Amino acid sequence: MLTKTKFAVCVVAAGVLCMNAVVGFAQHHDRHGVVTHRPSITIFSPLGRRVTEHHDDYRYVVPPTTHHGSFYNYEDRHYYAPPAPVVVVGQPPPPPPRPAPIEFGGFKHYESLADRLETLMNQFCLDLHYNYQHNRNYAETYREAYQLLQAAKYVHGSEHRGDRNAIRKSAANIDNLFHHMQSEIRDWTRVEYRAVGSYSLAAKTEELQALIHHLMYDIGVKPDHDRDEQAPPPRPKGEVAPPPRN
Repeated sequence: MLTKTKFAVCVVAAGVLCMNAVVGFAQHHDRHGVVTHRPSITIFSPLGRRVTEHHDDYRYVVPPTTHHGSFYNYEDRHYYAPPAPVVVVGQPPPPPPRPAPIEFGGFKHYESLADRLETLMNQFCLDLHYNYQHNRNYAETYREAYQLLQAAKYVHGSEHRGDRNAIRKSAANIDNLFHHMQSEIRDWTRVEYRAVGSYSLAAKTEELQALIHHLMYDIGVKPDHDRDEQAPPPRPKGEVAPPPRN
C-alpha cells in the first residue's frame, strides 16, 4: 500500500514523464516551414514594419545578419529584405529596409544564400561529427550531410563560371538529400563532446531548410514534393568538417 509520501513522488514522476513526452512531440511535430527552434528573430514585413511575433504568417524565415539580408515566405510569396542600415549617432535614423518579392529563377540571391548554406552546413557536419556518432545510420547520414556541404560549395564557388544550367543541375538533389537526412536525425540523441556554433541541431536543421527553400526558388528549381502539389561577409577560416569515412 502506498503512503502519502510515496504516492506524491509517483505523481511527480509521472508528471515529469508526461511533460518530457510532450516536449519531444512538440519538437518533432513542427509545422512545415514555421520557426519553432530559433527564438527572437526580427524581420520586416512587406510594408516595412518590424516583426518579432510572426508565428504561422511568415514561413521559411532566414534572419538578417550584419552583412546579409533576410528571406521569408508570406502569403505564398517569397520576399527578400536587405540588411538594416547602420544607425549613426546624432543623425536621424534611416528608414527600415522594405522587403521586395523574389522572382522564381531570377538568380539574384543565390550566391549569398549558398554562402550562408555552406557556412551552416559545415557547422552542421561538425556537430554531427563531434556529438552524434553513436546514433543509428550515422555514417550514411553524415555522408549525405557532407554531400550537401559540397553542393553548397559548388553553387557558391566559381567552377560553374556562371553557367545557370550547371548550377541548377548541381542543386537539383539538394532538397531530396536534405529531407532524407532530416528524417534520419529526427529521433537522434546527443552526447555532448563539443559545442559547434550558436544553434542546436534542431535549430540548424530549421534554418538549413529555410535556406534551401529560398535557394531552390532563386535558381528556378522546384523541389520534388512541390512538383506533385502545386555583400556577403568573409568566409570563416575556422575548422572544416572532415570527409565521411569509407
